[in-house]
Formats: sequence, structure tokens, C-alpha cells
Amino acid sequence: MGGESQVYCGVRVATARDTVTAIGLWVVNPPYFVGDSMLVGVGSADTVSSLRLFRYNVRRRRIAFFSMPSGIMPGIADLSVSPDGRYVAYVSLSERTLATGFVRVFPNGRILAQTPSIDVGPTDMPVGGARWPTFDSVEILFQTEQLAWDRWIRFRGTIPISHWQVDTLRVEQTTR
Repeated sequence: MGGESQVYCGVRVATARDTVTAIGLWVVNPPYFVGDSMLVGVGSADTVSSLRLFRYNVRRRRIAFFSMPSGIMPGIADLSVSPDGRYVAYVSLSERTLATGFVRVFPNGRILAQTPSIDVGPTDMPVGGARWPTFDSVEILFQTEQLAWDRWIRFRGTIPISHWQVDTLRVEQTTR
């Protein structure tokens, strides 16, 4: 885990009676809120070297840890959780040149869909990410030096994903 910042995240939960510290975790990025009673993310209760997926139930004050699917690289290719907490999406970087997007069922890790691998060139920098525009649609984006650093490849799909819609995006540069 070279270079990214790890922080200790203390989540405070307000109830009708009081406010208590509910959980403390080592995390790379802030966890996702799912609904009004769940936190989902990548973290560890003891050290940052043993990061795993977690789901914290705020109402019950219980945390469950799950195995980290292969290819999740916090800080390089971050995890994105669907709004309903049923799926996770991320970009995996292999051999420092090939990026592949994955959508998995959470928490069992079953692969629901994956993009074709894209050559992003040798890099240790973030190469893309995933986001959920709606509860059942996901977008996975790649930035590649082959297209130029101001262009992105976007894969879009709706759960269950039987095919991807693919297009390219360009970041418009303005000079003053």
C-alpha cells in the first residue's frame, strides 16, 4: 500500500437518547452510507495491513468483515458501493498496465460483470473508477495514455448486466 493515506475513522452515531462512538476503523477512504442504517467500506479494526471489506449495522452496532475480492487496490482503484448496498464496483490494475472493471455481488464477491481489459500504460496512479448514477446502473471509467490524459473510456450497464454500452469522454480544457 505505497503512499496513500490511512486514517483512523471514528464514526459517531446519534440516537434519540445519546451520542456514542459506535466504531473505530483504519480506513483508506471514507466508508459509504447505505440507506440510514449501514456503512460499507474497506477497513481494518487492527492494522492497515489487514484491510477487508466491512459492513457496519448502525442500529444493531454490529460489524462484519468479509474477504477482499482480488484486484481491489485502495488508493489506486477505489471501491464504489451501489446505493442499495447489494453490489460493489471497482477497477483492477494488473501488471501495472491492464485495467479491468468489475461489478460484484456484496458480500459474497460473486462476479456479476466485468469489462474487457484496457491497456492504460505503465502507471502507479489511479486509472479510473466506478460510480452508481442510479440504484441499478453503474458506470466504470478508465483514463488511458493511449487516448491522451484528457480522454476517458466509459462502460455503462444496468443490473443485471448482459452487455456494456461503451463510449469515450473528453475533459474540455479551458485557458484564460
